[in-house]
Amino acid sequence: MPEGRNIELISSLKSLKEYHWDDLARIRKRLIIATLLIADAFVGLLYHTSSLNLLDYILADNLPFEMVFLLQSVQAISCGFFYVKILFDDAKSGILRSLGMFGSPFFLLAVIFITLEFLFTGQGLATDINIDSIAIVRETLTHSSTFLSIALGLTLTYKVQRYGNFAQSEFFMIGMFTTFVISWTGVYSPIFDSPRDDVIVWTLLFRVIVAAFIITGIAGVMVDLLVYRGFRLRDATPQVMMIGSLGVALALRAIFYLRFTSDKRQWFPDMDFSDQYTQKWIFPTTKLRIWLGDRSLAGSEDVNGNGVFDVETYTQAHANAGEIPMGAAIGDIIPGTGEDLDGDGRLDVAQSYTHNNCEQSTNPETGELMFDEASGDPILERIVTEGWSPGNPGSGGSRPAFELYDVGVDCVSQATNYYSYLKGSVAATIFTASILLYLFLTKSRLGMQMRAVADNPELAASSGINVERVQTISAFLSAGISGIGGSVFAMTYLWNPVSAFTLLLPAFAIIVLGTIGSIPGAIVASIIVGFTKAVSAVILMGIGPDLHDRYSYFTLADVMPYAFLIAILLIMPQGIGHAWEEWKIERMRKTTTPDPEDSRNSRAALAFLPTGIFGLHHWWGGRSDKAQNYSLVAIAAYLFHRFSSFIGRESLSDDGCGNVCSESLDDMKEELADLAIIIEPSTEEVGRMDELIISIDDYSKTNLEVLTGREDGTLMVEDSPYFSEAPSTLDESWLDLMQTEIQTVDLIADAGDLIWPLIPLLLWALAIYEGTRILREGKLPSSVSERSRIRGITSPFNEISTLIQILRTPWERGRSLIRTADRRHSDTVLSVKAWMTNQVAPTKDLFARESTGGPYVLQFPTLSRLPSWLNIPYGRRGKTGSNIAFLVLLLVLLGFLWWLPITDSDTWRWNKVFQVSNVVSLLCVFILMSFSLNLHTGYTGMVNFGVIFFVAIGGVTVAILTAPKSVNGYDWGFPSAIIASTVLAAAIGWGLAYPTARLRTDYFAIVTISLGEILRQLLAVEPLLRTGSAAQGIYSYPKPLYEWWFCGSTNSGPGEEYFSPNDCRSAMLDSPSMAISNLLDLGNPAPYFTLLSIIGLIAVIAVWILLESLISSPWGRVLKAIREDEEVAQHHGHNVLTHKAASLALGAVIASFAGSLWVWKLSGIESPWMAPATSTFLVWAAFVIGGTGNNRGMIIGSFIMVLMHFVFNVLIAASSPDLPLYATANSIDNLFAWIVTEQWEVTRIFFLILLFGIL
Repeated sequence: MPEGRNIELISSLKSLKEYHWDDLARIRKRLIIATLLIADAFVGLLYHTSSLNLLDYILADNLPFEMVFLLQSVQAISCGFFYVKILFDDAKSGILRSLGMFGSPFFLLAVIFITLEFLFTGQGLATDINIDSIAIVRETLTHSSTFLSIALGLTLTYKVQRYGNFAQSEFFMIGMFTTFVISWTGVYSPIFDSPRDDVIVWTLLFRVIVAAFIITGIAGVMVDLLVYRGFRLRDATPQVMMIGSLGVALALRAIFYLRFTSDKRQWFPDMDFSDQYTQKWIFPTTKLRIWLGDRSLAGSEDVNGNGVFDVETYTQAHANAGEIPMGAAIGDIIPGTGEDLDGDGRLDVAQSYTHNNCEQSTNPETGELMFDEASGDPILERIVTEGWSPGNPGSGGSRPAFELYDVGVDCVSQATNYYSYLKGSVAATIFTASILLYLFLTKSRLGMQMRAVADNPELAASSGINVERVQTISAFLSAGISGIGGSVFAMTYLWNPVSAFTLLLPAFAIIVLGTIGSIPGAIVASIIVGFTKAVSAVILMGIGPDLHDRYSYFTLADVMPYAFLIAILLIMPQGIGHAWEEWKIERMRKTTTPDPEDSRNSRAALAFLPTGIFGLHHWWGGRSDKAQNYSLVAIAAYLFHRFSSFIGRESLSDDGCGNVCSESLDDMKEELADLAIIIEPSTEEVGRMDELIISIDDYSKTNLEVLTGREDGTLMVEDSPYFSEAPSTLDESWLDLMQTEIQTVDLIADAGDLIWPLIPLLLWALAIYEGTRILREGKLPSSVSERSRIRGITSPFNEISTLIQILRTPWERGRSLIRTADRRHSDTVLSVKAWMTNQVAPTKDLFARESTGGPYVLQFPTLSRLPSWLNIPYGRRGKTGSNIAFLVLLLVLLGFLWWLPITDSDTWRWNKVFQVSNVVSLLCVFILMSFSLNLHTGYTGMVNFGVIFFVAIGGVTVAILTAPKSVNGYDWGFPSAIIASTVLAAAIGWGLAYPTARLRTDYFAIVTISLGEILRQLLAVEPLLRTGSAAQGIYSYPKPLYEWWFCGSTNSGPGEEYFSPNDCRSAMLDSPSMAISNLLDLGNPAPYFTLLSIIGLIAVIAVWILLESLISSPWGRVLKAIREDEEVAQHHGHNVLTHKAASLALGAVIASFAGSLWVWKLSGIESPWMAPATSTFLVWAAFVIGGTGNNRGMIIGSFIMVLMHFVFNVLIAASSPDLPLYATANSIDNLFAWIVTEQWEVTRIFFLILLFGIL
């Protein structure tokens, strides 16, 4: 093309942009972009002609085909969320926007199903998804309630104490084990150990729930006083407290492992709970079957219907009808005839499909509709659709796109599903506890104090609120409510001490999704997360097996809440709760205050009508708080009535008759219903109906009769399941417990029967009274007389109050004595503390307080007392003093590394080199990860909890790209693979900055850790992330310079003298490994870890120098400015977003190389490799130890964490006298054995610690 035309084309494009695109509103621009992207994805899925397909073509079809359509699917679904974001950000407020927001979930579901439809259609595949409404509700309640019990504790802790508590799941664990601790006692073991008797005993469950709340609450207070209170007094940052809580979690979990082992167990308060087939609710359900992709039914291969493969050819008749396709001629074989189309080696008939819906049967001979002779009802049968066949040329030949059916249309089996009492108890308990917690925080005086402390601790303290007491109560409540969840969760699954920790990250996702610190937001978010997981499990279970054999895809339901969380946060950066509060504020601004005169009659009418029970007259008058109180009392009364009715029916209460008891009654009712539909019953059938009616009316069997086998309604010691010949102590204990059970359930049942008619009537009477006052508003009595009337009504309560005041006098005297003792104790402690301070003053400066007034943390280098003869200016704060302190600490750790013991043998030198190389190579990995975290968090201020995400990108990419093609790899060279992994990590890091630009610190942290969890689950189930012969994971990848290290210049491989580098190692060829061996007198070739440690050290030094140069440059100073105050940095003209993106990209590159080095150190990786507890959290611990914004500290912190890992490994392995550190390990075992063998001593000590902390 001539140069002039090029210039003209460019000018035209510029003109088009300036006069058309730039003039468009932002909403239109974004809608055009979203539409183009989703159209590109849909076209690619259907016709394989999209931008990704073009990229694959440019790369010579080197992109995996499955990767292309999976990315296109993600692109399409992401565009659906993009449309919602456009609606949320750019649409004008109004009814259309409100309707759009309300319908956005349905829109997103439609986008997902359309994407799946195009995916399977484009692949020529078919699959079906079966959705059961009751199953979805059941799984939603189960998942949401389980996560909510931990999320509520996290929310309360974050609301009041402002940090994320990683030990919250361990309080959940304490609640789980409390169930067995209580049940194993001699008091309750008669019930716990009793066999099934078809009647549920409830008291043990009630008492365990209360005990779990109290015990875990006390545990929370102990931990708070022993650990977190010290952090608060030193003004520790939330990150320091978070990592401290991780240490608490590990310690608690280790103690419970010691006491209860790793065996999995399940707790039942009564063995009848375990019978989920009997103890359950049965509900009619609605089922939906959706067919995606190719819905056609294969026709018959027998074209002529003669039972053989006949070949048909094109004839003149076909030509005349224009049925001969282009390229074919008369005499050619017609495709699809005479062929075994599916390759099964046999002649197939037409494929058929049996619908779940029904139609009326017809007589095959006459074609007339058929009816039941007895009842006259139509006889139904399932609809059957067939593909084409010679005998049925007019058949439809396809499956329906969807089928919706319920109990009314299912003609084969009842469309019902069940919900077990066991899981229902879990959901009911946790949601009730969450609502009570919310009411406590919003309605009680103490709850208001807690909210005041949460909003502004300094202002609350100046207002007279005891902030420390509120912190302690918060610790009790947050731990206690998680303990309640753990106690009921123990009934649902097999579990061990680590099971609770697996629920922690979803709980964090819930509190972020619902807005951190919002109890209602956490409740709503838990339901959303539970629903997302339940629905995604059904969808993935349906599409996985048919999508190229992805049978394990249903396990990805665990990561769908994280993906949904990320999408929602990109739309609502501060979560659902914050968006809801903003909407309420906006609605209140637009709402006009009603005129009392105009609304008087309406309010009075609402008060006189039954609506007064719910306080709607207050709502109409603008007092929604009072309406809320009315509604809460009425709804609570109704729910308690339903609860008490259920307990009364499924227990030993008077006239209680549960599922087992009523089986014969249900059978009689069913038989009577069948007889009642007969049009002309016979005499015998009429007599049978009368007999059934009488039997049903006289039915009086109870649960107690089922238990005892008698009709006298009494319970005796002989009814004990342990009774043999004479009553024993165990039998009497069982009888006492059962008598208590009967009294308890009778009380609950009677209270429920009393409350439900009484409470609504009282509320209605009060509403009517208020309605009369509304009508007489101008003639109300004076306030003085009104107060006198109220005093007359409340005089009995005043007398009670006076009695309480009298009783409080000796209590106050006791408290005065306690205060005096406390004051003396405090003076003693202060004097001892002052003496100790004077003694340790020379070493005080070994710890430095951050310049911002933060907590005391190890700031390496921090040695302060340097000899004066060194003449070092500024001491430890100077550059020279800092370097000296760093070198001293490094030498100490290197000496500790050399001290690590190994088994004495003839190969001691080689073993020692292997050990040191192993430690150093892992140390380099953790140093690089710490450098990356320090750049993101220490220098830029972005709290990154997804370090392992960037590490895995590097490791997984390099491993898969370098693996041979024979094991599902790509056989790339190491330089190309490393460059590709770093470019990919940098691109993801840079791109992550823009959609997360509006996220606050904590929300960004959850997004990053969510990305890591998504990749971890994909590594477990996605075939594209799999190499080698293992069922999952990445194996059989080469390692860099492995052949050169052992073979030197000698070639190895098939056809060579040495088949592999291992053969070269055995032959001890002249090579770098032998050179090192000769230098160190090892006797055998130096291990490959030595080479990895050299590569790692070179990388650490290079990255360290690079970071020091960048941080001291103007770019680094901008990062520090962003860390301190983004708005100020923005006002100074710095592009905050670009600098954050560059920081993320550089840190991602460093982490990705750390991942490559880590993968080379291992022989293979699986999803547990990415577990945050063994990767990200350890890096954060190194970061906290080393100090923020200190690369030298990252080295020391990483060194400490890695050495701890190896030291404890040696201690764990030291189980034989001939192994190193056996005596040390044995001494440690003996030191802590009492924790396991002397449980009550442990209990006493812990209570003494609690008492000491309180005093």
